[in-house]
Amino acid sequence: MLLSVLIEKLKIDAGDDTIGFNTARRAFERAEAQINKDLGTSFAIVGTDAVDTTILPDPSPHYQELLLILAKRHLVGIGRIEASRAFSWKSGDKAVDRTRAALSATEFVRDLWAEYLALAGLPEDLIPLVTGEIYERKGGDVDWSTGRETWVT
Repeated sequence: MLLSVLIEKLKIDAGDDTIGFNTARRAFERAEAQINKDLGTSFAIVGTDAVDTTILPDPSPHYQELLLILAKRHLVGIGRIEASRAFSWKSGDKAVDRTRAALSATEFVRDLWAEYLALAGLPEDLIPLVTGEIYERKGGDVDWSTGRETWVT
């Protein structure tokens, strides 16, 4: 399946058609790693550009939905980082308070995680794979005989 198909679905779900290829690809790479760990799958994103990058093997509609949920979770996490820089000010009878945006994003990330766990049939106390560390594929190839790939932090 072409990654661009899932990216278009992600843009529709997020209501944001300005999401760039590299940002979306990173979101799907993180989603792919989580699903491979949790469900024992062997999905891999192969390719370097927006035209021919694919997800192998082709994910079923169920796995596509799991990938989308986790990719959205990553994008909301990016928004949470941006929202953490929000400010609050008051001058006379005017006030602006944007400090709740980060808390709302945190709640949304939590809700998306719960949705993923429920849809995947996983225990509620499962801890996300990516917790503050950046994982990158070493070499970029999957050994299809074992379904495993090498990740480094």
